[in-house]
Amino acid sequence: RYGQCYLHQAREMAEEADIIIANHALLCADLQNGGGVLPEYHYLGIAEAHHFEEASTRAFETEVSQESVTLPLKLIQNHLRHFQDQHPEILRQLIQGVLEPLPDLHQFIDNFFSVVALFVGRNVPDTGYVESLLIDRVVLGMPEWLNLESSMQEVGRKLTDWTTGLKELVDQFLMLDQTAISGLESFTDELLQEIEVLQEQI
Repeated sequence: RYGQCYLHQAREMAEEADIIIANHALLCADLQNGGGVLPEYHYLGIAEAHHFEEASTRAFETEVSQESVTLPLKLIQNHLRHFQDQHPEILRQLIQGVLEPLPDLHQFIDNFFSVVALFVGRNVPDTGYVESLLIDRVVLGMPEWLNLESSMQEVGRKLTDWTTGLKELVDQFLMLDQTAISGLESFTDELLQEIEVLQEQI
């Protein structure tokens, strides 16, 4: 019941309060959402502020790994190949056009993560602990960072171009008679979901 909901009651009390005490995670959630989690405030005091950097890093970080990029590609590739094996020549040719750039795309991704590994090896001390590197103005001006940034943009472009080709393939499938080709509708729905996962990684 809305009136008896603990969260609703807590929000009502917070709206009327002069002072609100929240933990770092809740404050970060409010910042991440652009407000609305906490009532509007004008002054902010942070206790245990030496822990806030770690809490805000956890809240705002985006983690990308070679596997998180290549896995969606492999899922799409397997999905396309499976469908290609089961259907008429016209579909096989359409799908083949999208599959052909994949080896080069995997090579670009491998190259990018090699550049990342090289950058980390040269700039992050290996102490046996998890280390981090603040990307400040000095780092942003380093030739190694510029090389990394250029490689990242190139991979992003290649992946975006390939994804555009995938969407065009989906559009072609949607123009076909969905009932005439068995499994086409579910195949297209699944492919759109896989494209969305890939786009998040891009």
